[in-house]
Amino acid sequence: MERNNTSISIVDNRPLIIQALTEQMATVTDMHLAATGQVGDHILPIAQTWHPDILIISTDMPQVESNDVVRFQPISMLRVLKRRYPDTKVIFLVSYHLPVLAYLAERMGVMGYILLQDPLMANIVDVIRHVQVGRKVYSKVVRE
Repeated sequence: MERNNTSISIVDNRPLIIQALTEQMATVTDMHLAATGQVGDHILPIAQTWHPDILIISTDMPQVESNDVVRFQPISMLRVLKRRYPDTKVIFLVSYHLPVLAYLAERMGVMGYILLQDPLMANIVDVIRHVQVGRKVYSKVVRE
């Protein structure tokens, strides 16, 4: 079956973030939400099952369910994800700016790096559209 719209998956442990992103995407007809997850361990199964065009990933979440102590390691996951699913574009959602993480993410091909408090979050659909056509979108504070 041929798809003519962009499939998006979101992995974030904050239900309000997933709800806000879902509501924004519901307003457009050329994108659909394929799957959501809440912890790092959900990323690879989602990528394998749904083959999303764009995967939106929180960098600040637990790695496993029911264990908030084991934190998600976004760069390690990105290495595996890029090797297995090189066509999936990645957008990182970050709670606070870590220059080292931003640098590594950019070097490893992360197409979007958006701080949650950034005005870009108000219209994530625009961010997705830019990433969809191969343009990188990074929060202003990260670019500076």
